[in-house]
Amino acid sequence: MYQCDVDTESGDINLYNKNNKWTYIKQMKKGTNTPFYVTPENYTPLYVKDKNETYNDSIFKVIVNNAFINYKGKMKGWELTIITYTDSETGRISEVLFNFADFTPYATIPVSIYRQIETKLIGLKYTLTPLAKTL
Repeated sequence: MYQCDVDTESGDINLYNKNNKWTYIKQMKKGTNTPFYVTPENYTPLYVKDKNETYNDSIFKVIVNNAFINYKGKMKGWELTIITYTDSETGRISEVLFNFADFTPYATIPVSIYRQIETKLIGLKYTLTPLAKTL
């Protein structure tokens, strides 16, 4: 089951699996109650780029492009943000959130398409940096 939250002022939509446990939870340093925000001063990539990550990035693009294959012309020029939540123990994607504006064609796509993307992204694995392992 999916949840769709709409910001009525901005028209911003968050679409996600209702079973997600990390949606709207601030990223924290392990063992603390201190939120961790990436800033220009502390910016460090959270994933190590190696052969597997390049492969996973390609898979990510293929999964998304294949899901929207019947809608491609309709989507051109519109922005879809896909936020993935990665398990800091395993490096695997554990949850997915889709964000788009309510006036875009993404608002007309059946939820089953987003579910298809989610199920294929969950489990993709990245190599985490030392910083990422502490969040």
